[in-house]
Amino acid sequence: MSAPDQTDHEVGEASRRLVAYYFYLNRIGKGIDGDAEDDWSAAGKHFVAAESSAPRVDALLGIVYPDRPENWDALTQIDGLDEDAEAFLNGRGIYRFAQIASWTPEVVAALGQFAQRVTESDWIGQARERVLGRPAAA
Repeated sequence: MSAPDQTDHEVGEASRRLVAYYFYLNRIGKGIDGDAEDDWSAAGKHFVAAESSAPRVDALLGIVYPDRPENWDALTQIDGLDEDAEAFLNGRGIYRFAQIASWTPEVVAALGQFAQRVTESDWIGQARERVLGRPAAA
């Protein structure tokens, strides 16, 4: 395995900041008090503002995209998440590992036919590992 280059570091840092911003917006959407302008949320706002497909906040799912964003993830890289599941999630505005990484038990329960697969294959854990730049568990 080769050492990460500067681009890998920048992508990893942007991903961490974006996940923090997803959590921040989920807190706001659920009416949970939080630090409105910390460094993480400011960085996340900058990242989201640069997107060509402006996201919105769904009361249950958190950040969702009306169209596939410029910087999307191939969700099928998550073990147990096939093309049908990816199409289902994309149809609900979910295109990034960071979105899955921020899911709560309420979100999983709302996924109907895929809820059991989310839990059994640990989609949330795998997504968090990918966002944080660590390899997914075997």
